[in-house]
Amino acid sequence: MEDNEKSALTDEDFSKFLEAKTSKQRMKILFIHSQKNEEYKRRNEKMENEEKKENFMKKAFRDMKENAKAQHEVDKANFEAVRAESKANFEENRGKNSLKRAKENAKKNWDDAHMSPAERTAKVRESQAKQIEEANARKAAAEERIAKAKAERK
Repeated sequence: MEDNEKSALTDEDFSKFLEAKTSKQRMKILFIHSQKNEEYKRRNEKMENEEKKENFMKKAFRDMKENAKAQHEVDKANFEAVRAESKANFEENRGKNSLKRAKENAKKNWDDAHMSPAERTAKVRESQAKQIEEANARKAAAEERIAKAKAERK
């Protein structure tokens, strides 16, 4: 409706139009009026675009806020789970973890920390080789199950 209201001649423009003596003056008044309308439309479009951008930003920040709240809940739940697990481990091992066992674990960690790079690499390679052997064994068992299932199907 505002577009229609603005497209109509204002009283001032209309009186100028009526007072104009030549058609050239009348055309000039209509041209000026059309320029005013175009400027008005541009301003309206610009305001609408700014409003859309503002709405986009509001939505983005609202989504970020909701995601942060949800992540906080997840973090809180994970923290409580780890805390409960730690307490359960402590209660399970209460009285079982003797001083002798604690010293053995400490010595092992100390030895691991003071290895030379070559020794550490050798230990890692040994561990990797063991893991590869276990993986190959699992793979072989799975392949046997596949072959058995295919044989049963035929």
